[in-house]
Amino acid sequence: MLNFFYLLIFYRSGSSELCFQHLCHLLKVVKHIAHYHGRPEKTYLIVLTGRLLSLLPNKHKVQIVEMFPPHTEPLVWQALSVKALPEKLRASVIESLMRSAILHAENFLTLPASVKLYSHMVCIGSLFLCLGYL
Repeated sequence: MLNFFYLLIFYRSGSSELCFQHLCHLLKVVKHIAHYHGRPEKTYLIVLTGRLLSLLPNKHKVQIVEMFPPHTEPLVWQALSVKALPEKLRASVIESLMRSAILHAENFLTLPASVKLYSHMVCIGSLFLCLGYL
């Protein structure tokens, strides 16, 4: 965990563009490991991405929302704190995530059972929990 502290100091002393680029790369990694539950690597990445998002200026936060739209990338948004977004953008992201979660819940109830569908629903369920703490 001490390494993350030094990494954040490095990011903070760099430009906001450097922070933005690193966050984009880390979010792509988070996207690929979204279904690995209970792994410490995932936890570390989630903590790091959340802290990096809070360091970004608002223009880069808007770009993150455009690059990873909440309605198509809800699992990426598990790793990001919507509290770090500006108020109007936060409301838009929360609404989009809620719509996506409801759609996934409807699919879960209507589509035939599968391991993939169940795994995805577990991730969406944890996203609901994250939104509940706002």
